[in-house]
Amino acid sequence: MTTLLELCRKYFNTDNLYEVLNTRKDATDKEVRKAYYVLSMKYHPDKVTENEKTEATEKFKVISRIHALLNDADKRKLYDDAGCVGDDIDPNSATEDFPWETYWSSIFRKITDNEIRDYELKYKGSDDEKRDLKKGYLAGKGDMEFIINMVPFSSVYEEDRLREVLGKIIEEEDLPRF
Repeated sequence: MTTLLELCRKYFNTDNLYEVLNTRKDATDKEVRKAYYVLSMKYHPDKVTENEKTEATEKFKVISRIHALLNDADKRKLYDDAGCVGDDIDPNSATEDFPWETYWSSIFRKITDNEIRDYELKYKGSDDEKRDLKKGYLAGKGDMEFIINMVPFSSVYEEDRLREVLGKIIEEEDLPRF
């Protein structure tokens, strides 16, 4: 699949989204919208001759994708900070200075401390925790330090509780004793 930046180079001879829209990086949302509107009138397939329709349609698609990206605050920040437009990010070739935190926050919403605490309360004693304890027990061959490091929200302070839960799992599921 051709990336947005490749399409920009192909149709507009630049991979700078702001240059494609004939606007500035510090343009307001309203200015970006206006720049998009002007170009959409220029490249809309219904506004061009039959001979120009194919290329105009492709250009219209490109500017529409640019507008959608720049109209989204998180995606715009990622583009401004790293030059990434989402479809061209290869985690295997990203450099050390790649703004992973910005990229991450553009994909996932911010999680609060309260949400983490609430999840911890639901997790402890749940079937998910029991499943993770069993996995940790088998993978670590009963090594409690390994289990504590593998199971979310576990700590040495909970070792007695974890041993009790594991004892029941070992008994109920006839697991080997290490």
